[in-house]
Amino acid sequence: MDNGGVEYEEETGLDLFLRLGAPWLLLKSGCPDIDSLLKGGVIKGEITEFVGGVAAGKTQVIKL
Repeated sequence: MDNGGVEYEEETGLDLFLRLGAPWLLLKSGCPDIDSLLKGGVIKGEITEFVGGVAAGKTQVIKL
């Protein structure tokens, strides 16, 4: 199929929702720095594992 010389980048449905900032898709932590690290928040319906050394703050993150 001729696309008129325009190149398109592949994108998953999840990538599209994240790019559009679908608010119902993400659980915000309430801390902008943590949400930024998580690319907007924790995705609903997904498992997010926090790992790190002793006293790294994992428990505090899940209590937010």
